[in-house]
Amino acid sequence: MDQVLIPSSSKRDQVIVQIEALICTMLQDLDDERPLVLPLRTTGSSPSKDTSPNLNNYCFPGISHSPAWRFTIVLRILDIIHEALIDDLFGSQSTINRHVDNIALTFNVSVKDLNVIAEVKGLIAGPLLVRKGESLLDDSIYINPEVWYTCSQATFHALSQSNFHTRNSYVLLTGQGYPDLATRAFLHYFNNHLASNIPCYALVDFDPDGLCIYSVYTRGSQASSNQLDTVVPNLRLLGLRSETAMPLLGIEMAVTDSQTGRDNTVTDAIAPNNAIELSYLSQHERQRAKGLLKRLRGEIEFGETDEAEQRYMQERWDWQGAQLQACPRQQTEVLIRELQICLIMGYKVEMEILNNRAGGLEKWVLETVEEQANRA
Repeated sequence: MDQVLIPSSSKRDQVIVQIEALICTMLQDLDDERPLVLPLRTTGSSPSKDTSPNLNNYCFPGISHSPAWRFTIVLRILDIIHEALIDDLFGSQSTINRHVDNIALTFNVSVKDLNVIAEVKGLIAGPLLVRKGESLLDDSIYINPEVWYTCSQATFHALSQSNFHTRNSYVLLTGQGYPDLATRAFLHYFNNHLASNIPCYALVDFDPDGLCIYSVYTRGSQASSNQLDTVVPNLRLLGLRSETAMPLLGIEMAVTDSQTGRDNTVTDAIAPNNAIELSYLSQHERQRAKGLLKRLRGEIEFGETDEAEQRYMQERWDWQGAQLQACPRQQTEVLIRELQICLIMGYKVEMEILNNRAGGLEKWVLETVEEQANRA
């Protein structure tokens, strides 16, 4: 078996120091307006008794295109080697994501136009045949799906393990948390180019994270606001919504009482069903919900301005204006209402709570989809 040689700590540090010293020298040469030189020891290509390496200098600028090309290649290879040797160079994945997004924003392109594609973490299940050129990514029999569901990770596994998708000719999709660009782009492409007549529903938890995940699918994240080819504005929020969650918890809405002067809102008399264990919203979750509320109210404000003001906002924020227009106002108002109720309740309610009702999660999904279809 071939052995893989891993450089010792001392040799690794030595290489790092040498690369960084070389770069510092070139920076000094730039400052002094001198040509850049990369000294590199090379072995001859022709057979010779003298096998000692020769010292060649790769210079920039060179006398022709070829020296500049060699200089660029060597410099880039050194950069890659340095990156591989440095421990925790970027600190975290979020650091890389942020700077890549900023670069794309600066050039007014999407991340995929930079040929940067993150590892796909999304999962899909259902009667769907995907072709890539002449090959099949899935050799299952193709059956035209009737409905698409974008699910939370736990809901996806619960429904797929019970074969809910095969028994009902549905497609399930999950981003396993906040969806990555590839998962969102896949849903966007399918919904806009392949099956625009197939309804898409979102199944997310009734909490700030669930509602924020739904918002990322429909209007994109703030970091990727220029990537309109990853949003699905017509994705419908099937649940879990307050109108379903609150009765299951035994929560009632208080009405305005002219005698007491209480407002038509949730009051301190509301109490959850003790048989169900609930989690309170953390301060971080509350801040996340408030941040999304601020953004959604900005969308409403944008829609209420006249055409001249909208053109000004589109010129100022470019793609953001177009994205604000993409989401229906009714959808935005529903999301605002759900976030407000979630903040007032102060509880997180997960999709799994539907298993406590008769028929469980599957029956609720089928009944709710039928209700949505009858309303349309």
